Amino acid sequence: MTERLCLITALFVAGVGIAQAEPAFQFEPASNRVVSISNLYNDSTCDPRPFRGTVAKRQFDDDRVTVAGFILEFPDGSRHFVGVDLDTQGLTLNASGWVIRGLQTLLTQGNVVDVTVKSCDGYLAMLDAVLEVPPGRPLPVADPE
Repeated sequence: MTERLCLITALFVAGVGIAQAEPAFQFEPASNRVVSISNLYNDSTCDPRPFRGTVAKRQFDDDRVTVAGFILEFPDGSRHFVGVDLDTQGLTLNASGWVIRGLQTLLTQGNVVDVTVKSCDGYLAMLDAVLEVPPGRPLPVADPE
């Protein structure tokens, strides 16, 4: 019995170690919209970095629906491209639609957003999480370096 329990525990721990989290979103029912999305980039070897900025421009995949990347402008006027690598495997069709729609609305040009990006090589930043910043909140000066 003890050997079986140890084997089950070892298999569970091994499975948890390699499991990848699915994209998650927070939905605001009152306004029928997505207000945050997380777990978009699951590479645990990359360094996460939080930023706040204004979406200056966005780029779509060939399907013209899925956001492929966007330019985030910082208060000092500098801009940085942030890639979006959306993997909807494991999500229901409904959840996948909300994540795609959420990225479209949260990353609309002119919106102020809090983002967490992951950078693996110090150069290319990939979006891991995005959260809407309610209007009227101050935009602090952030150092993108």
